[in-house]
Amino acid sequence: MQALHASSLSGLSDRLKGPGGLYNIGNVLALTSGAVVQIHNMPSGASLSAAIQGYLFGSPAASWLTLAILTFLIAGEAYHRAWTGRTMPDARLTRMGDAISAVGAVFLSFSLASSGSLFLAFVAGLMLAAGKLGTAILPIVPIRQEQAIGIDRTLRWIVVASRIPSLLTLAMGLVALHADGLIFRHGALPGIMIVCFLLWVAADVALMKKSPT
Repeated sequence: MQALHASSLSGLSDRLKGPGGLYNIGNVLALTSGAVVQIHNMPSGASLSAAIQGYLFGSPAASWLTLAILTFLIAGEAYHRAWTGRTMPDARLTRMGDAISAVGAVFLSFSLASSGSLFLAFVAGLMLAAGKLGTAILPIVPIRQEQAIGIDRTLRWIVVASRIPSLLTLAMGLVALHADGLIFRHGALPGIMIVCFLLWVAADVALMKKSPT
């Protein structure tokens, strides 16, 4: 029994390592924290399943966001398999993670646009999509290795930069809540989302360290 417990803990620890682990910690946290806040704030006597369904699929923006996070989870698994137990990450699986992430970024753009955040949709979502798609197709472009490495780094920095507008928006929201005296009542979710974005930035940077391009 102890051996099984130790094996389970070891397996969980391995899943939390590397870029894939960082991405998916943020993905799971983003997906579950909003649901928890929604359940906490639901009216007395309301249906738990209805509250969760409303959070996940209650509007076009919510549906696109749920689809985006689920897609990012699949990408995170590809990154995990590319990096776990290897001195050098698997190039094919890393490109697969990049390509799947680009699809998720498109879904994210639809979600942001549906919620009225057109600036974030075009800047954050499309920058993320462009950066990830670029790194996914870069290896098939007929250019020299030195050029490919430089372009890969630039594209991955574009991905990092795509997080900045969302982080600034969340931070300004927290400042406004603090000014209105509502930080303890409504600040949990934006605070958690800031943590998620910082985890994703850490994963973005980790991908640069041993890029297989």
